[in-house]
Amino acid sequence: MITCMQDNPSMFRLRASKFLLLSVLILSQFLSTQLLAQRSKSPWQTLTGEAPLVIARGGFSGLFPDSSVTAYSFVSATSVPDAVLWCDVQLTKDGVGICFPDVTMSKDSNIELIRGILSRSPAFNDNRNVISTVENIATQFKPAGFWLNVQHDAFYAQHNLSMSGFLLSVSKTVTIDYLSSSELKFFRDIGSRFGKTGPKFVFRFLEKDDVEVFLVEFKTFASGVLG
Repeated sequence: MITCMQDNPSMFRLRASKFLLLSVLILSQFLSTQLLAQRSKSPWQTLTGEAPLVIARGGFSGLFPDSSVTAYSFVSATSVPDAVLWCDVQLTKDGVGICFPDVTMSKDSNIELIRGILSRSPAFNDNRNVISTVENIATQFKPAGFWLNVQHDAFYAQHNLSMSGFLLSVSKTVTIDYLSSSELKFFRDIGSRFGKTGPKFVFRFLEKDDVEVFLVEFKTFASGVLG
């Protein structure tokens, strides 16, 4: 008489676990091989083999006044076609968003001085470098990527100005690809209001020794961290 012997359930689970582990190892090896092959064919030594992202903070701010039209236009003329334009967003007292590097106007404009640092280019004395709004920069240069950086949301809130309100309003006419800030409360307020089609959120550490105890929460809606 012929009989069939059934496998022990524990042995079956052990074999299944070994098979699953082997499958994962084979898949990981395959993906690693594919990634190495892709990198070997690319001149860029990045993880994916793709070209690095070029971010022009305030335009070509080393040669021209930070966030000026001249600085942004020089990026369009000299950099890669897909360069990302970085705008430090400040709010005027009537709630207009402008691209300006600091909340203190006297530090980077000709309100009190023209060329406070003599080693700077004479271009800083050019009166054509007027302060531009966020909409003007986006409309005039139509960047492949637009990065808005917000550093003083709490300050503006104390003066009854809403940075979140401005960003939600301007996003109806301007494409915001990246949105960065060092204030976690700002992301809590605006995180769910953009929806799935909104910008990528990037949290900034302003100092190398800063400690943020809420990173576990932040990673639920953040795309990256910037030091």
